Amino acid sequence: MSLTRPLTLTVAALGGQGGGVLTEWLVAAGRLAGFHAQATSVPGVAQRTGATIYYLEFFPDAGDGRQPVMALMPSAGDVDIVLAAELVEAGRMVERGFVTPERTTLVASTHRAYTIDEKAQPGDGRLDPLPLQADLAKAARRLVAFDMAALASRERAVVSPVLFGALQGCGALPFPIETCREAIKRYGLAVEVNLRAFDAAVVAAREGVKPDVPSAATIPTVPAVFVSRLERYAKPVQTLIAHGIERCREYQDDAYAATYLERLDAVVAADPTGSVTAIMARTLPLWMCFEDPCRVAQLKLSPGRIAGIRRHALAKPTDLVHVREFLRPRVEEIAGLLPNAWGRRVLRNARLRQWLRRFERDITLTSTSVTGYLLLRGLLFLRRFRRGSLRFAEENRWLIQWHAAVVTAAGRDADLAVELAECQSLVRGYGETIERGHARLQKVLTLSSRAACYTAANIRLLREAAERDGDGDAFEQALARMVAGGPMSGEARL
Repeated sequence: MSLTRPLTLTVAALGGQGGGVLTEWLVAAGRLAGFHAQATSVPGVAQRTGATIYYLEFFPDAGDGRQPVMALMPSAGDVDIVLAAELVEAGRMVERGFVTPERTTLVASTHRAYTIDEKAQPGDGRLDPLPLQADLAKAARRLVAFDMAALASRERAVVSPVLFGALQGCGALPFPIETCREAIKRYGLAVEVNLRAFDAAVVAAREGVKPDVPSAATIPTVPAVFVSRLERYAKPVQTLIAHGIERCREYQDDAYAATYLERLDAVVAADPTGSVTAIMARTLPLWMCFEDPCRVAQLKLSPGRIAGIRRHALAKPTDLVHVREFLRPRVEEIAGLLPNAWGRRVLRNARLRQWLRRFERDITLTSTSVTGYLLLRGLLFLRRFRRGSLRFAEENRWLIQWHAAVVTAAGRDADLAVELAECQSLVRGYGETIERGHARLQKVLTLSSRAACYTAANIRLLREAAERDGDGDAFEQALARMVAGGPMSGEARL
């Protein structure tokens, strides 16, 4: 093959995705195919705030002994191929100018590994993937994109051999497939598994993978006792309500699911348009199933979680996998497990609080050991006494106050009621996060005494301020401006 300039390739991979191994394979394949090959890398940032960038250049060896001069880093507008091991990383490559419609073939996995900013949002901070994929298609000369993580999981591999196979399968590499397979063999790391994943990706890229088409939502099966009650609601919200029933049953029991329906019935009676009911069908069970130590133990012992960890570790059925949990219980959480009266007494007694602080420390627990498992099972056992606990009483008090405000607003201002229903997002999480959320919700509800401020637009403004800046002062500043000047002007919006 004759080239007048090097073939340039950039790889963006997260930690644990095998970007370094993929780079070694590409360099080896290039040299086996008769190319000069060079690779450099710039490490990414920890905690999912950026990927490691690998940059490679290839130039055919003319056999005359001359060595080409190659660059050490990619330049915007001068990259032929970009590999992105995750969807947002593909977007970052576009943002940095490495992907151009005149030149670049973009090979990207459509799965998501959520960023810290997305996870830190009190509300739903996830990026919508559909517009991003459409933008990627416009930004690149050619886009090859499918869920490579799912294919890797099916083949019990990491994503790097799938990226390699997709790159080979789409025809962007000037190397024959045999040299790529030989590079994997010579590297000697999990050869059989990596070759299987590589071959599967080659086929997927050659044949083209159709995008997933969302299937029609199906109503989950609910116990017979709830079927007739479910049929009373409008068809569009029955699926949401059925999921709410199942969530409450898993969290506590059938009686708790019945309580969910009773609270929802009160909303339906006050909601002539049905718009508030649709929101509350989703937000009510989210709050009712708040995270206490019993819930944490339940989630950590979930068979689905353990199976997922084993898949992630590529463990064989005969392999032993040890899972270590990191906990830091607070005095308030310990007291919250106690009966309501006892817990209040503990929190009021300075000596008892001080004595309990000895347990307020970092704890490493191996949940796959007998001791760790029994401790978590013990916490889960306390679930049957949850309704009598201090934490349940306090959480239920806040929830009833919010529910009453939504029902009251639904009868006179549906838009306001919808925004109040969405304020459930303020009280997610645990520890200091949920305590801060309770305080903010209380401030939102006290605006009812100020008719000029108690509007749908202002409630939405406060909620969005809290979601954008969970630990900052944006909420307090917005609230102060609102109380001082009445309804917010456009200039004061965040």
